[in-house]
Amino acid sequence: MDKPKPWFWPDTQGFLAVAIITIMSAVVMILLLHPVQITDTVQGVLMTIIGVLVGSLKDVFAFYFNSTSASKTKDDTIRTMAATVPEALKAIPEPVVPPVPEKPDPLAFLPRKPLA
Repeated sequence: MDKPKPWFWPDTQGFLAVAIITIMSAVVMILLLHPVQITDTVQGVLMTIIGVLVGSLKDVFAFYFNSTSASKTKDDTIRTMAATVPEALKAIPEPVVPPVPEKPDPLAFLPRKPLA
């Protein structure tokens, strides 16, 4: 049996979510607690980094609180059900097919002549 994973690394998406939220929180706290004078070039780079982090944060929230998480749960349910289908099919008996009656020859009343 697999060992339980720690809370900070449940899976790749979970780790990335925790990392993005932590980095975003650290950048905001640093900017709020230690305001500094920056040049226009540094401000542009800093705003680009913050924009990327905010976009990533949006994706994290969209995954965990939107339909993607529900879709993942649905996929897991389908995978579990598909794994149990062969066992369920073994319990179904083979169908009994009644014999098909032969159709009477509609031309049986005509005399048959051999072809010469």
